Amino acid sequence: MLTLCYAPSYGIEICEARRLTTEEKRHYAAWFAETGFIGVGSHTNLPCISHEDLPNRSDDGSFLGCYNQAWIITEAEAASYEKLNRQRQNEKDLAQKAAQDAHNAKTADFETGYENCKKQFESWTVTDVKQKQGDLFAEHTFVLHGKEFSFVERDLHDLGFVINPMYRIDPDSTASGYLTCDDTGAKVWCVNGSRYIPLSEDETLCVNAICQYGKFVNSSIRM
Repeated sequence: MLTLCYAPSYGIEICEARRLTTEEKRHYAAWFAETGFIGVGSHTNLPCISHEDLPNRSDDGSFLGCYNQAWIITEAEAASYEKLNRQRQNEKDLAQKAAQDAHNAKTADFETGYENCKKQFESWTVTDVKQKQGDLFAEHTFVLHGKEFSFVERDLHDLGFVINPMYRIDPDSTASGYLTCDDTGAKVWCVNGSRYIPLSEDETLCVNAICQYGKFVNSSIRM
């Protein structure tokens, strides 16, 4: 006979089975002797069939082992379950392929954009990500129009994504500046927490490149 077996520990499958013989029944409790199944052949896993798809009737018994339920089913019911399982598996495969294709396209677009962005500069070098006191950082060095610009891109534990220039922004202050936006949304350097200094055109190109293709572009900005 064919059975549909459900076990929470390993899922749902179609199993060829038989009832216990008179001799076998002597070795089991009365309840299992009359309702138990013994597997006798192949089984078909149904990974896309869920608990909600089980027969809407009391089970016909169980197999030895972990907790399980089994229903006697016809060949037509078995074929129906296998067909439904194939349909769902195909849908799952198509969805996974679509997701992978979208991921590949996004990666290709990112890499193409990165290569085009690099062409703006005479050179652009980036260090490996380093860690200091729980914060991550990488250094970017650009050469543009014969001038060198260096920045630290940081992913700070308490603040998030931060860009600092590795040179003095304000000749009258020894404080380090950091990138922020003014009231109009324009990118500016903030020095001493209150003074805003506009970026030069070259600085803007460098900073935009880091914001788009830096090491921590997916980090939240909290500063």
